[in-house]
Order: sequence, then structure tokens, then C-alpha cells
Amino acid sequence: MSLSTRGRGWMLVLGAVIVVVGLVGAGALWYASSQRLDDNVADFARAPSGCATTLDFAETGEFTLYVETTGSLEAIAGDCAADPEYDRIDAADPQLQLLDPDGTP
Repeated sequence: MSLSTRGRGWMLVLGAVIVVVGLVGAGALWYASSQRLDDNVADFARAPSGCATTLDFAETGEFTLYVETTGSLEAIAGDCAADPEYDRIDAADPQLQLLDPDGTP
């Protein structure tokens, strides 16, 4: 066996190892990205529509308001009489009012 034939064999093995490592790394990154999304959704502050809800923010920044039209809530704290199961056909029209710590708009 010549030197160039042995060199080609090692290059083929090295190439295969690099491909496998790349595929495993890509799979790990894909899995981690889906877990991050699930963690973010789990950290949402959920409140039923039609109830006055207070959310305290620890820092300033940009926030996004999502309105769920179908789903369910776990136990609802406070005096809100909203049904924990909901399925809205009509578009929700939420009203958002931001107040400072003193209650001033």
C-alpha cells in the first residue's frame, strides 16, 4: 500500500468524523433552541381577559402583549370571575393602562 493510499484513508475517516460531529452539534443546538422557547413561554405572566390584572415590572424595556383566544388557565387568584376555560371566536379588544408605582398614568 502506498503512502498516498494510506493518507486518503485517514482523510476519509477524518471527514466522516467531522460530519458526524457536525450533525450531533446541529441536533444539540436545535434541541436547545426549542427548550429555550418552551422556557420563555412558561415564564409568561398570564391573566384572563376581562379582569383587572396588575403586573409588576422589575426593569424598563419593551414588552409584547399576546392575547390568547383559545385555552385554559390554572387557578385564578383574586376576585376575577373569568372562566378558566376559554374559546373566543370574536377578536379581543384589550385595554392596556400603564401606571407608575404611585398609580399615576
